[in-house]
Amino acid sequence: MSRFVTVDRGTDYLLPPPVEKWLPAGHLARFVVEMVERMDLSALTRAAVDVESMLIVAHTVTRATNDKQQVDPMVAELQKLPESVGSAQTLLAATAYFSQSNVKAGGSR
Repeated sequence: MSRFVTVDRGTDYLLPPPVEKWLPAGHLARFVVEMVERMDLSALTRAAVDVESMLIVAHTVTRATNDKQQVDPMVAELQKLPESVGSAQTLLAATAYFSQSNVKAGGSR
């Protein structure tokens, strides 16, 4: 077995051409990219909601790129609530929040 990679010297490009050169000007993909670039994604909010009343009981603002990093800060916010509000008994979260550290954090509090 050879460890060398075969080379096609007739290839026009070392890397593929940029998308701008082959994607038509009015294509939907260009519109989506333009709209996402206009959005302010600098501050994304997270909220803790009481399941029965659907009231927001705590919230945080984050610049984190991953939801997995948001369970600990939210649990910390819930622990700051006055005793008259009560305490969280169950943690419900979307699958995007799942990680081993979040399972441990939720179980230890």
